Amino acid sequence: MEEIKTCKVCGDPKDISCFKNGKLGKTVRTCRSCRNEINRNYRQENGDAQKAYDKERYQAQKVRRVKYAREYRKKYPERTRATNWKTKYGITPQEFTIKLNNQNNCCAICHRDMNEYGKTFCVDHNHDTGEIRGLLCDPCNYGLGFYEKHKDEYIKYLNIFSGLK
Repeated sequence: MEEIKTCKVCGDPKDISCFKNGKLGKTVRTCRSCRNEINRNYRQENGDAQKAYDKERYQAQKVRRVKYAREYRKKYPERTRATNWKTKYGITPQEFTIKLNNQNNCCAICHRDMNEYGKTFCVDHNHDTGEIRGLLCDPCNYGLGFYEKHKDEYIKYLNIFSGLK
């Protein structure tokens, strides 16, 4: 049996799922679409005051949120890593494993074994296209990043001293 409730703003009878629960578990009397419109109008009229309030609340809760995030990352490292891979590179842990197996469980540059290295490899990608190139150990990933950033300087330096014996 569906429960119907009437919104106090628009007056339309709607399913109870269109209303959110209030603080005491009771459903509020304003439907979600009307509540969204009320909030939108309030923010337009009181934008600067609302931004100041939001900033103040954000700063007040910052320490608690950072502490929670650190504990969460420590408690669920695989889940955090999977979320980061999906968000940053668009790959799943299964795709990471396939890529690692294709590299024989080794760094794509120095061929160091990941098990011997003791850490999960970095996902190397082209920053312009986003294309994943391979999986690298930290030293190779850092070195490649510095090389890409200062490529011309590296080449100029090596050319200066390549003629010396």
